[in-house]
Formats: sequence, structure tokens, C-alpha cells
Amino acid sequence: MADGTVGNAAIDRASHISQGKTYLIYQNSCSKKGNLYKVDFYAAAITDTKSAKVKVFREVGANFVQVGAASAITSAELGLNTVTLATPISVEIGDYIAWWTDGTNYIILDEDDSGGNDYYYSGDVTGTLAKASWTYQSNIQSLYGYIRLPAAGGFSGGQPWIFMKDMWEKHNKLWIPKLILPKDLGFSY
Repeated sequence: MADGTVGNAAIDRASHISQGKTYLIYQNSCSKKGNLYKVDFYAAAITDTKSAKVKVFREVGANFVQVGAASAITSAELGLNTVTLATPISVEIGDYIAWWTDGTNYIILDEDDSGGNDYYYSGDVTGTLAKASWTYQSNIQSLYGYIRLPAAGGFSGGQPWIFMKDMWEKHNKLWIPKLILPKDLGFSY
């Protein structure tokens, strides 16, 4: 189950975006810090080779900085698709999900021009690019991401550490582990 989301509902929309560009979905940023692990997208058109990438950008001053990218998505069908990312992308609150397809091998997202808020750049953005270099458009893209919060810290491989008073003894204002022998648990030998 997702703990947070990013992007727009992946639904059938009025038109579709063109290929060879990076599209940054600006109106719905990441709602939680965690790992983007799954995306839904609505494919309006597909070529035979079916290739696209999900990316994550962060706004830093006057720039958009790519902070992560998933492996290429090489399998899709027309309509609604759900893809679990092979390697989740670490995200912060306020990061933006993006979609890139090259000019010949692509999956085209469905979009409409009903007053959304996104940016695109002609080409594959892989680092830092000034926000002024991107083109603003009032479209809504059909790309939606799911964010899972990181596992709780502590011992036992990310499991929460629980302080159990009965397992500790207080000595000179310091808590130390209490030694429990089998006989203390009711076993006899």
C-alpha cells in the first residue's frame, strides 16, 4: 500500500504528448519523503520497441535537478499500465515525477489541455537544467506514482527497536541489559 503519491491520475484524456521530450509534472509534487516504487500511466500510442523512462526532479533555486531515474520501461499496452520499478527512486516532499521518451522508440502518454501545469524540454534531461530552459504548458499528463515510506530505523534489519523495561535493569542511573537464564523463564535442567 502506498504511503504517498505524486503526479496525476492515469486516465484516458483528450489528446497525447509528443515524443523526444522530457515532461515534468509540476502541479502535483511528491506528498511524502520515501521511495517511488510503482507508477501508473495511460498509453495513448506505442511503437514496436516500447521504451520510456520515469524520472524524478527537484526544484533547486532557478533549476530543475534530476535526482533519480528508473530503468527503461520496455513493455506496455495501449490504455492503463501499472509498472513496479526494478529499483525504487528516493524522493523528498516537493519532488516532481517526469516522463521521457526518445524520438523513435516511445510510449506516448495521454494528456489534455484543461488547465494543468507542467513543463517539457526537448531532449533527455539527465542532470541540472535551468527552469527558464523548459517550456511551460497548461496540460495534464496521465502519469501517477506511488511512494512508500522508508523502513523504520533501529536494529533487526530496519524493524523498530522497542524498549522493554522488564528486559533491562537500572544500575547507578544507567540502564543495562538484564541477564535472563533458562531457569528464570521456568525451565529446569
